[in-house]
Amino acid sequence: MRFILLIISFVLVGGHLQAQRMSKEEKKIYKEWKKKLKSTSLEDLKAMHEEKDQLNQELRTLEAELQELRDQLATKDNQISALESRNQQLKRQIEENAQRKNEEKGIFFKVQLSFTDEDASGNTVNRYYTLGIFRSYEDAVAFRDAVRKLGIKDAYVQGYKDGERRPVDELRGMQ
Repeated sequence: MRFILLIISFVLVGGHLQAQRMSKEEKKIYKEWKKKLKSTSLEDLKAMHEEKDQLNQELRTLEAELQELRDQLATKDNQISALESRNQQLKRQIEENAQRKNEEKGIFFKVQLSFTDEDASGNTVNRYYTLGIFRSYEDAVAFRDAVRKLGIKDAYVQGYKDGERRPVDELRGMQ
């Protein structure tokens, strides 16, 4: 008990020396706390100390939760960034598709390649690929001939009107 009183008096004397360097407002607050400290029992001081420890623990828990939320927010920000980038990419593709649709208006020709292949289960599968969009039949034939020189013998010219397949002979007469 004497030891505790000695500590309290030491704190008060040390605090008094500190009070000499304080502003008037700080001195006023110090005096109020000094009065409260004198009127506080040891049990109350112990309870306050335990409450302070409990509050510090709660603070550490809340700080950890805050950090976890910040990490989640950073992850969400990265996801949003990736989605915005993907959105821009899709918008460009839509614009390119619209432009391509406009290019496919009227009469045009493509060079079609066909391949026979086997799928994973051994079934025969015919695959078709088209190359280029040519407004004149002659340009399409020249490209077809170049492709055939590369060794793809199944290349041929296919005609289209407003995006629909049509017989080449019919379209040649419309040019």
